[in-house]
Amino acid sequence: MSKAVVLLTIATAIALAFCDTYAIHTYVKAGWPGNVSWLKVAGSLVLQVLVIVLAFASFALIAQRWQEPKPRELGSAPWYLPVPLALAIGLASLSVALFFNGLVCGNESLPTSRGVGICSR
Repeated sequence: MSKAVVLLTIATAIALAFCDTYAIHTYVKAGWPGNVSWLKVAGSLVLQVLVIVLAFASFALIAQRWQEPKPRELGSAPWYLPVPLALAIGLASLSVALFFNGLVCGNESLPTSRGVGICSR
């Protein structure tokens, strides 16, 4: 395991923590409105742990592929190489949205169309 893999995984965890801190700041700035959906918050935290594990696995896979002695050409990477990273990015987006919605909006559902406010508060 290389230092780069560990540093990229730590950077992923810090980015998720930064997004969670922003949601907490928004919640506090709104005057502690109450009605927090703890199920959404807990679910998003579980998803964020999964994101960190997937990010570590994808960074390690990419690092392993990069260190192979074969010549590297642009486009020579196998199709499965970016899949864990893309899955981690998608789950990170969902977990941040779920955390923010559960904390700030409570039991309201996630917005289903563009241009609609995040929650009615």
